[in-house]
Amino acid sequence: MTQIYAHPEIEDHFVEYDFAEVRKSPANGSDRDLRHRLMRDYVGEKCVLLRNVKVDYDRDFIAGIKFPHVWAFKKFASRNVEGALPLRRDPVKQEICRELFNNDEGRYRKFEEEVKRVNAAIRGALDEILKDWRVSKRDIVWRHTETRVENLHFDIDNNADAFESVRLYYNMDDVPRIWHTTHGLSQLLAHYYDALDLKTLANQPLERLLHVVSVRLFGNWQSRGREQFPRHMALFEPGDIWIVDGRTVPHQVIYGRRVISTFYRLDHQGMPSWHVPLGKQIAQLHADRAAGKTPAPVPFDMAGYRFPFEGEGPKPPQGTEHGNLKEDWGTIYEESIQQKLVRL
Repeated sequence: MTQIYAHPEIEDHFVEYDFAEVRKSPANGSDRDLRHRLMRDYVGEKCVLLRNVKVDYDRDFIAGIKFPHVWAFKKFASRNVEGALPLRRDPVKQEICRELFNNDEGRYRKFEEEVKRVNAAIRGALDEILKDWRVSKRDIVWRHTETRVENLHFDIDNNADAFESVRLYYNMDDVPRIWHTTHGLSQLLAHYYDALDLKTLANQPLERLLHVVSVRLFGNWQSRGREQFPRHMALFEPGDIWIVDGRTVPHQVIYGRRVISTFYRLDHQGMPSWHVPLGKQIAQLHADRAAGKTPAPVPFDMAGYRFPFEGEGPKPPQGTEHGNLKEDWGTIYEESIQQKLVRL
């Protein structure tokens, strides 16, 4: 059972659905169609728990695989093992076989089978939910290295105005995956639009706005764990599945070891009329502010929360700087597990 430690000063944005009930509901786009209701919650800045999705695989075998703490395996693209080419003709598969299984081809083939089984179950669930959407990409990333205390952030995709995305997470570990979340994007923009001078980003790509808001309100990697915002804490139990748009719900992994996540790309053409792309929502916000329209009052008191690099807000600590997380990831992890008190 997922445990939510809800902060009283943040909207409760957690909801849950039974996948069996979703499948039984009429697939007609009506109010009784739980597929559309679930996606309305997703678009509406909710974190959706999805119950009763059946995913069968050899848990002991998967748990026994040690993924190296390098960026390529931190966000392991499972499509690399789903390709049609056999192991002996595919140099990428051969590298995976070497790095994960010391060239044991039998264990590699077992891994490939298990990846395909898990991915098929996850895609089956999402494809059921997204019957009325046009999906152009169905990538699944296996994140089977230990993660400790990320910075609070929004997800940022290149060329984010051109498509919508759906991210589902499945905890494959035997311990909970611990997350923090805070106020949704719409409330943060309503409250901080002027303070962050966001009108200067009116003609900038969506990903630029998300980056600026992330860094200005929450800080960067060097100031992680020092954010001043109140946060919910969620413990996603082994086997839990949740769907959340990381572009609109700021989130932070506090601890986790084995999870998979999807990157489903939705084309704008053919989406239900109520599903307004996030880029268009932001463009409308800029237009309304330029026209002098006053935003609706934010229902939660955000006064007094200082943000990084502003006045007395939290600053990154003195010490080692990591300018490129992809290049420095192995070093960062090693620094965090030294046999002494480590101040980060």
